Amino acid sequence: MEIKDLIALYARHSQVKALSRALQNESVRSIGLGGLQASAAPLAFAALPQVPSPLLFILRDAEEAGYFYQDLVQLLGERDVLFFPSSFRRAVKFGQRDAASEILRTEVLARVSAWNGQGTLYIVTCPEALAERVVSDKTLEENTLELHVGEELGLEFVAQTLMSFGFVRTDYVYEPGQFAVRGSLVDVFSYSCEFPYRIDFFGDEVDSIRTFEIETQLSRDRLTQVTLVPQLTATEKDTVPLSALLPDATVLVAYDLAYVAECVGRVWQEGFAQQAIIEKSEELRVKSQESRVKSQESRVKSQELRVKSEELNHSSLNKDLLLIDAPTFEQGFAPFRRVEMSHPAGSKPQVSLRFDITAQPLFHKNFDFVEKTLNDYRAHGYNLYILADSKKQTDRLKAIFEASPSGGAESGLPFVPVNKTLHAGFADNTLKVCLFTDHQIFDRFHKYSLRSERARSGKVALSLKELKEFEVGDYVVHVDHGIGRFGGLVRVPQADGSMQEMIRITYEHDDVVFVSIHALHKVSKYKGKEGEPPRISRLGTGAWERMKERTKAKIKDIARDLILLYSRRRAEKGFRFSPDSYMQHELEASFLYEDTPDQLKATNDVKADMERARPMDRLVCGDVGFGKTEVAVRAAFKAAADSKQVAVMVPTTVLAYQHFHTFSDRL
Repeated sequence: MEIKDLIALYARHSQVKALSRALQNESVRSIGLGGLQASAAPLAFAALPQVPSPLLFILRDAEEAGYFYQDLVQLLGERDVLFFPSSFRRAVKFGQRDAASEILRTEVLARVSAWNGQGTLYIVTCPEALAERVVSDKTLEENTLELHVGEELGLEFVAQTLMSFGFVRTDYVYEPGQFAVRGSLVDVFSYSCEFPYRIDFFGDEVDSIRTFEIETQLSRDRLTQVTLVPQLTATEKDTVPLSALLPDATVLVAYDLAYVAECVGRVWQEGFAQQAIIEKSEELRVKSQESRVKSQESRVKSQELRVKSEELNHSSLNKDLLLIDAPTFEQGFAPFRRVEMSHPAGSKPQVSLRFDITAQPLFHKNFDFVEKTLNDYRAHGYNLYILADSKKQTDRLKAIFEASPSGGAESGLPFVPVNKTLHAGFADNTLKVCLFTDHQIFDRFHKYSLRSERARSGKVALSLKELKEFEVGDYVVHVDHGIGRFGGLVRVPQADGSMQEMIRITYEHDDVVFVSIHALHKVSKYKGKEGEPPRISRLGTGAWERMKERTKAKIKDIARDLILLYSRRRAEKGFRFSPDSYMQHELEASFLYEDTPDQLKATNDVKADMERARPMDRLVCGDVGFGKTEVAVRAAFKAAADSKQVAVMVPTTVLAYQHFHTFSDRL
């Protein structure tokens, strides 16, 4: 069953219908909702008919907002569900801005500004994000460039406009705020989208617009229009609260707006304390320059304050331009209609609705308890739905029920598997449905993901940054020319008059090779024995080619010996282990975290090897913390289930002790 089918199921809910009627009636300014537990709230709002207004969901903290956003995305998709985070990595007081979060914030501002009264926008946020000011509507309009396919605009005009916005022209786009021009193509990484855009011109006409992947530079989705926006932080002079940009039709949805105002005030106070530290540090610095004679105690105090201010804020903070206080928040958001998902003391909403929801029990992997609970619900006429992101998880659960001593299959315990999951399961006593999640049944950690994570993870961007971290003189290897010394990044004029960024590599006799950054795949850092410098290659002698040929010949000799060895191994007979039992399914399902694709593939490959009648020969490689031990636990249990002893050999006592505890906990 598709998770979107749950929307149609929940749309029949009497309270959802009542909520829809209340929202359609513009004279109703406040609505109170009670009883919404677990993930019932995002499902209820997703099941509403189209509400012609933006819905601003204000959760109590960033983590709760992240899970709420994830639930809405699972139900409605990403197109109209937006996340408005704080623009800082941690608390505002630490002053560490996050470009990926600023992309999400700018995307919200652009979508809200372009909202034309049609359709519903779902915006999820938290108090820390609302405490920060945003650029005004005027500033946003002045720094926005909209492009449409078929529009007559001109490539040079677009390039000049982007530069006036503060975009940096580069040869290769890998970070927000950059653009590159190559022939008729303009690549630009706008702060309004997680992916960069590739705009193709035919003369002065915009011929096509596509997004593309940073890692591969390959195109993704074709678009008809885009909005290009530079980095717009609250350091601008013209800043306003978010409420000033929201359309009048916006509906606020929160658990407790008084609590949100209190959190906003707390952020304001922390910002005030930070500003005081900066001002005090600056005051002591000025006094020190004027008097030129200070006691050791004052110098130490000044230095401590200066260091602390640098840690707190990497750029000067003006609190009045960056933050709002609690009264400003309350005044700005007071005119909007509101839905409160709890009943704070003293609140008297015009319409009160109550849902009859029971949160999913804590099963703690007790499958007898799971089966008894589900049977009890079925006996009372409830329909059972198990939500999981992986079909394998619901298949495991079916196998456990079928093989359980109580005879789940014989007693008839049917449930409907749902292809995606929500954060927290529940039972709705009005609709008589149970929507339980697999990760709660198996006590597995459930993680939400934001689109900003994709903007942070660019493999090519990392390669370019690592390249810039090379020091002149480092040894590098070019696949065609051999070992040389890194000579830095230089700009070389091209035949058409443009400048191209190149990598300079110096070889013996000071011969130089310039390599385009588009050929990064041919260059790697030299790795050899510690303390032994390599021999620099000489260009034009053929020595590097001869060395590669000798290496290939040796590799062929090794391959020949290996082929002979493995042909003999293939003729040998090994022990064939039995297929997975229900206990194997239960062990794997009880893993606390969700398997990564590579981890799942490694587990399946290892078990497939064990079930073949030939000697096993497989090496599982991976970095620290990527789940190799869990693969070993599952393989060891499979061997023990067939009455085989298992030995775990490790190189150190500490690691042996660690594995002892891991195996004890899992088994």
